[in-house]
Amino acid sequence: MTAKPVQQPASQTGLVDSLQAEVAVEASPLMLFLIAHARKIALALLLFILAIGAYWLYDSQAEKIAREEAQTLGALLIITDPVTRLERLEAFVPSAPASVKREAWFALARAAGQNNAHAKAYAAWENIRSFDPSLKGTASLGMANALAMQEKHAEALALLSGVVADLKGAEAVNANIRISLLAEAVGDYARAIAACDAILASPEGSSDPRTVNQFGQKKAELEDRLAASKQ
Repeated sequence: MTAKPVQQPASQTGLVDSLQAEVAVEASPLMLFLIAHARKIALALLLFILAIGAYWLYDSQAEKIAREEAQTLGALLIITDPVTRLERLEAFVPSAPASVKREAWFALARAAGQNNAHAKAYAAWENIRSFDPSLKGTASLGMANALAMQEKHAEALALLSGVVADLKGAEAVNANIRISLLAEAVGDYARAIAACDAILASPEGSSDPRTVNQFGQKKAELEDRLAASKQ
């Protein structure tokens, strides 16, 4: 006996047909769009994947270069001959990547100072100050020291006098110590006394008994010299 097909109730058949029709109406525009633009969509996906790959490759290459340059700088720093180390650093610094640029300038400034190449040390400290403004105090002290080593005391004094107001804490104290010495060297005793006052008034200076004693005595000596210079 042949089985008769199961007949769905008319109401159920109508409901199914209605749902299928609604789904077809909603889905057809999207499907037609995907089919019509399949190649463009595939191309866009391919370009997106290639872009991600290119970025990853660039990023990996940049990390590799930075790592290699850091190793190169490290190798230069362990050169024992100071003249050779300075020469190699001078050749390396201009092309050093940003990731090691600051450290390279620091190394060059120190190497130049060790070789009594104070003009080169000054230039290196100046580049550090330009490269990283947050190191303004440290770099300015380095520049002033390089000038003082060339007997350019007035220039060094002017440089530090122009930045000391912007410095805080230990940097300000160190700058005022240098200012007191430089001002004394050029005979500006009033300026040297003012620097001593700034040191003694600072929290860092006033909390250190040795600093209080040293610059208290220095101030008294400078006051005597200032008085003698006016007679």
